Formats: sequence, C-alpha cells, structure tokens
Amino acid sequence: MKLSRLRCRTGNDVTDAYLEGDARIRAFYDYGFDQASLKRRSFDVAQHYDETQRDLLLEAIREQLSNATEIQRAQWERLRDPRALVVVTGQQAGLFTGPLYTIHKALSTVALARQMEQEMNVPVIPVFWVAAEDHDFDEVASAHYVSDEGTLRRVSLKTRPVPRTPVGIHDVPAREMRGMLEQISADLRDGLYTADLVAELNTLHAAHSRMGTLFQKTLQAWLGEFPILVIDPTTRAMRRAAAAAFAQVLDEKEDPAGRSSRRQGEP
Repeated sequence: MKLSRLRCRTGNDVTDAYLEGDARIRAFYDYGFDQASLKRRSFDVAQHYDETQRDLLLEAIREQLSNATEIQRAQWERLRDPRALVVVTGQQAGLFTGPLYTIHKALSTVALARQMEQEMNVPVIPVFWVAAEDHDFDEVASAHYVSDEGTLRRVSLKTRPVPRTPVGIHDVPAREMRGMLEQISADLRDGLYTADLVAELNTLHAAHSRMGTLFQKTLQAWLGEFPILVIDPTTRAMRRAAAAAFAQVLDEKEDPAGRSSRRQGEP
C-alpha cells in the first residue's frame, strides 16, 4: 500500500493560520509547525527528560506488545535509540475503533513520522495514544455503518459503566457484543469480508473485554502492516512512567519544557 501525504485546509481559521506559519497566530505558541521549530522542540525535550524516563516508558510499552506484529515491535526497538522522537495522535476508545477518521489519524501519523524522519535524520516513531481515561460514554458507545441496502445503521452498547469511571476500564458484556455482531452479520450478509471481520471481533473481545484494551488490540490488528505503536495509558506500568514525568514537571522551577535557561545552547 502506498501512503501519500496531502495538506488540506482544515476549515478552522486558527488551525490553518498556525499550520501556515501566520505571524499573527505564531506569537501565541511556543513552537510552529515548520522544520526549524520542530528541531527546537526536540532539543528542548531532550534537555528536559533523561534516559531513566525513557527506560520506564519502554518497559511500559513492551508489556503491551503481546499481539503486535513484527513491524510494530520494530518500532519499540527503534524507540530505544536515545535520539528517537515520536509523533503522537490519539482518539477515545470507541466501539469498534469509533469513527473512520480514527484510522485516518493513525495513517496520517505514519506518513508524518516518515517525513519528519527524512527531514530530521533521526528515528521518528508514530504513536497512537488510546484516550482510555475519557469519561464520555455516550460519545464512544455507538458505531455506524452502511448496510447492504445502502441505509445507515447503528449498533450501541446498553450497559453503562460505573459513574465517574474511565470508559476504558468498562467491560463490554459478552451478550451485548454477540447481539451487535449478529446485527452486523445480518445487515452486511453480502459483504465479502463480513464473516472474517465478525470472527476477528469475536476473538478479540473474548480475549480483551475492557473497552480500552479492546480498542487498542483491534486497532493494532487492523494496522498490523503499518509501523505504529498503539498505547493504552491505563496500565500500571504506564501510570508509573507518567507519574515520574508529572513529578518532574511539578518540581521544575522553570518553564516545563526547560526552555528558559537552555535556549542559549540550542543548535
């Protein structure tokens, strides 16, 4: 499969102005989206965080690679390089990975990381951050698709999570998953890949019933041929890695990115 990167206007004037380097907007941000700004950002991050934190992160990610493909595991190996940078995107842990733009985000991040690696001459790893700590269940509880008859159909979760808990730790009941997949099978009975898709989703749910992990493993499987790390931040190891970074930010007496005293040494 060939990936081509296209830049289109977003429709949001502020976002478009930022991406185009408009000086009227640039003053409100520490970094622009041009190559020089990204290099400066990478320098600031490298000065602020040490290899101990990278090691914590690597260990936390390694625990999540049990179902990863070889090309995905290779990104973990590349992340061990002390020069390595990441390009991060993310999305809430939606039912069946949520809207189609979830896939578009992931593929765009792969393409952007590839471009940044060529321009900056260092390893750049694409990362998909599963926003499993989100609490908006109604936003992620449904999935839409087009039936064989060309009508828009929807399946939805009925059982709600415990109040004030992250959506990502909600267990999807087996009976609800079975009912949704039966409806999808009936609506897409003429689909060339319907049987394989339903079987794969059944298998994934049987092994991973929590919404966050199910989202992660499904996206990981569907993007198996692409070099991207899909990360669930709710694991104990990831929380330990995050806690170390948060503690450093809270203890830092200067700007959180370490810029105020370090810019004199920038390349």
